[in-house]
Amino acid sequence: MAALPFSHGDVGRFAKTIIGATLFRAGLYEDALAQLTAADESQSLELNRAPREYHLYLLAMAHAKRGDSRKAQQYFDLCHHALKESLAAEIHDSADRTPQWVRRVTLTILREQASSLLNLTAGTASNASKQSPQQALPLYSRALSLREDAPLLWKLRAETYLQLDQPQRASSDLARLERLGQEAPLRRLNRLVGDGERDVQQFQLERAEYLLTELKDFDAAIEDCYWILRAKDAPIKAFQILIRAHRARGTVDQAVDDWRLRLGNTSRFFRLLDEVPTEDRSAFDSLIEEYNTDGFPE
Repeated sequence: MAALPFSHGDVGRFAKTIIGATLFRAGLYEDALAQLTAADESQSLELNRAPREYHLYLLAMAHAKRGDSRKAQQYFDLCHHALKESLAAEIHDSADRTPQWVRRVTLTILREQASSLLNLTAGTASNASKQSPQQALPLYSRALSLREDAPLLWKLRAETYLQLDQPQRASSDLARLERLGQEAPLRRLNRLVGDGERDVQQFQLERAEYLLTELKDFDAAIEDCYWILRAKDAPIKAFQILIRAHRARGTVDQAVDDWRLRLGNTSRFFRLLDEVPTEDRSAFDSLIEEYNTDGFPE
């Protein structure tokens, strides 16, 4: 029934992707495949363009659910290469622009779900364990090119490098393994934020704090805070994290303009600033003085 309004002609990738995703989550994999395949073949342009990677990951999962591992792996590989190309194009278009945070999180969640269904990590480890180190190495490298967040694969490839008397490459893989351990809480929070049945605001707040204090990803922390602060009853902690992120990023002088652009109502900014601890608020003294003297346009 949901697809009936879009059953005539090419309505574009966005609509077909949304319908396909809904059908997939409902367990209607045949119907989902029809819609997602149509999304992939769509030539229609629309204002709300859905990145191609969305429906490719969903196609991989739908084929995996139907037991067609060959096609599932084909779409997973295709999505990996499409994602690399789109990120490269985005960076080429604007050297100082990072990929949109919401898009990065969505793709992270979809990739983890797809790779889990395809059982990529376990399958690679099982197959490679039966091979010689020389034969196992390209298997690990290929799997890591498709899933860079798999600690087991980094560990096994490091051990293989040691067996091949390549300690420097083994050391590099072990360093990457250590970084993944530091990023594990972020991946957990990404999954929780993506689960609509949970208290998304609370997990998004935890993620903003982790991004700020542990990963030093100030831009991403600020994005999370603004999502939370759209709600009138948003917790003050979200604003406090926002202020600390601006301080750490060195953009205190831009904070009010940024707020006005995203949320408007600069008076709310200064009302919330009164509730921020003194050590954080002191960095904004010049802005507070300017506001008290001349005010800021809403």
